[in-house]
Amino acid sequence: MTDLELLDRQCRETFARLAIPCAYRIEKIDEDIPPLPFARYWFTGESLTGSDACVGIRRLSLNIELITRTKRFDLENEIEKEFESFEARKDETYDTSDEVFVETFTFDVIQKIRR
Repeated sequence: MTDLELLDRQCRETFARLAIPCAYRIEKIDEDIPPLPFARYWFTGESLTGSDACVGIRRLSLNIELITRTKRFDLENEIEKEFESFEARKDETYDTSDEVFVETFTFDVIQKIRR
């Protein structure tokens, strides 16, 4: 199993433990949107570097959106705690058309990888 597959599993297990339905990169309006609260996540900006053929460095961003009808500090804290080994940025918006809070977490993931 690759490091990315392990990170994907960590996301799914975290959301299952918190009883939050989740989806990987759901974007289309006609896709099945789970009930609230719900989380979606995806990876962006992957880059691979390294000085030799044996060891490399993978850098990427893990993006998580927590979508709730009411402000849920407990869920936000649990997500932050689960991924505390990564540097993070967080942003909150309120979508007036759907009347939901959207907490966006961006975690900077840096991993050593064997080639």
